[in-house]
Amino acid sequence: MSDDYSPRFVGDTRPFPVTFTYHDGSVYSLVGVASTAITLKMRSRTSGAVTSGTGVWTIVNGSEGTANYQPSSADVSTADLFDIEVIVAGTPFDFKPLELIAPF
Repeated sequence: MSDDYSPRFVGDTRPFPVTFTYHDGSVYSLVGVASTAITLKMRSRTSGAVTSGTGVWTIVNGSEGTANYQPSSADVSTADLFDIEVIVAGTPFDFKPLELIAPF
C-alpha cells in the first residue's frame, strides 16, 4: 500500500489517495472488490487504542489498485500519531503512519 496523506491537520477530511500493492511493488487489483469490503483501522501510538474508520472508500481504478478514503470528522478529530491498517476483502495490508497535527 503506497500513500501520500501524512501529515494532516486535525479536521482535514480531504480524501486519502491509496494505491494497493504487493510487497514486490506489483499492483493489487481491486477489480470485483466492493468499496464496502475495504476497511480502515487506526491505532494510536500514544494510548494504543484501536478505532475503526467511519469514512467512505471509493475505488478510483480497480485494475490499477487505486482508491480514495474519505475520512469522517471523527477519524481526524484528535492530534496524535497513528498506525493505519487497511483490510481489503479480508486481506490486511502493512501498517502505515498517519500523523494528525493541531493547527497553530
